[in-house]
Amino acid sequence: MSFVARVSVLFAAVLVLVAATSTLASRFDLPAWQVFLLDLLVGLPLGLWLLARFLRPATAVIRALDDAFGSLGDQDYSVRLAPTRDDELGAFRNYCYRAALRPLFAAFDKADIDEANVRMYRLPDWDRIEAERDEVIADFPE
Repeated sequence: MSFVARVSVLFAAVLVLVAATSTLASRFDLPAWQVFLLDLLVGLPLGLWLLARFLRPATAVIRALDDAFGSLGDQDYSVRLAPTRDDELGAFRNYCYRAALRPLFAAFDKADIDEANVRMYRLPDWDRIEAERDEVIADFPE
């Protein structure tokens, strides 16, 4: 089930629960403001808890991408992102990985650069590495 579908089901479930609360409250002839407060007391905490629970995977994917791009900015090229999802978030993670990280790794692998040298900022012939990276990017499937 896609991420959007899961959030939609969550929204519908909370809406049904709030409607049931309203229906139950109307059987006791409560004033409208009390029904409203009862709906808020039931629906709001439950909705916020469920929303936080369902958004946790999205937060994890975004945090992983942020760490990966931060590592690249710090010239730490040892970062790898493990495939984790089969929905829109996984597709977004895969797109970012293919667009930014994999071509760079492929260029380093092709240039046979020692990872320790990369981490210590002793890169051999940067122009050659960039040329090989651009060649790999050109052949990399989208």
